[in-house]
Amino acid sequence: MLRSTLASVKKHTALAGRRPITTTFQPRYASISPAPPPSSGSLGFSSATAVLLGTVVGAVGLYIATPYLNITVKETGNVGSSKASIPIKYGTRENLSKALDCLRQVMPSEHVTIDEEELRRHGYSNSSYHNEGLPHVVVYPQNTDEVVQIMKIANEYKIPVIPFSGGTSLEGHYTAPHGGISVDFFYHMDHIVALHGEDMDVVVQPGVQWEDLNQYLKPHGLFFPLDPGPGACIGGMVGTGCSGTNAVRYGTMREWVLNLTVVMPDGTVVKTRQRPRKSSAGYDLTKLFIGSEGTLGMVTEATLKLAVLPAETSVAVCDFPTIRDAADVSAAVVRAGVQREQGAD
Repeated sequence: MLRSTLASVKKHTALAGRRPITTTFQPRYASISPAPPPSSGSLGFSSATAVLLGTVVGAVGLYIATPYLNITVKETGNVGSSKASIPIKYGTRENLSKALDCLRQVMPSEHVTIDEEELRRHGYSNSSYHNEGLPHVVVYPQNTDEVVQIMKIANEYKIPVIPFSGGTSLEGHYTAPHGGISVDFFYHMDHIVALHGEDMDVVVQPGVQWEDLNQYLKPHGLFFPLDPGPGACIGGMVGTGCSGTNAVRYGTMREWVLNLTVVMPDGTVVKTRQRPRKSSAGYDLTKLFIGSEGTLGMVTEATLKLAVLPAETSVAVCDFPTIRDAADVSAAVVRAGVQREQGAD
């Protein structure tokens, strides 16, 4: 069909008796002036011929490009077990075995496990709609230095790494579609490092649960206002950029993180900024990591802003005939300037 179409174009062009098209390139900064209206037949082809020629050129281009349009990638012995549609080059099973040996050398052996039940707990949840896969190994670091060693080993042997804290995600943030190393911060990196009551901020590790943090802060008349759900930990809240029921009154996680200590994929430790709030110098690296879901690095420490605990709270239950009516009242309350406090959403 293509040959017959080309023959038809040649025949039609010969009958037209026109001169071939010549193209003259103008200087890059030539004078920009309105082009004169084209005269009849100035291109050398009739309209029908031009359309036919364009069709042929498009057909030839499609014919040439077709082998490159449907690219499928087949995995060849990689650690990852999912059907990837893009080329992902992770280490082989042999790499994984070597990485496992290295992990047991830099960490206590009891902090490295391949127990099937633990693997399932770190890759599957009845609360999640996205259970994509289980990790090959779970590790429980005790400090930033151990996380650095984990990342260096994973980087050397090309093993995927997934951070894990509370495990309450509904969106499958902690699942392991390509297997790899699940780094659990919940058991040993769950400490409140320092409270600066006069500055209304607190330094915590990623395994601290927001509920436990508020219990600790209550005697000091302070609290951390975000509440994404029971059991959520600070590390996961940073990774997902959480909000919660108090978001209308207090905002989301992005407004309450002063700085982060992050271990990068190559093992480099980065502190995004310092504690002083009145600082605008340099890049806003803190917000870059908030909501990145662990894809840019592992958060090992966070400095959080705090709010004053309300002196009094009250709860009211109201019935509305429709959801629309309830939404209208909520908007009216906000526009009226009523300050909603904890639990008033």
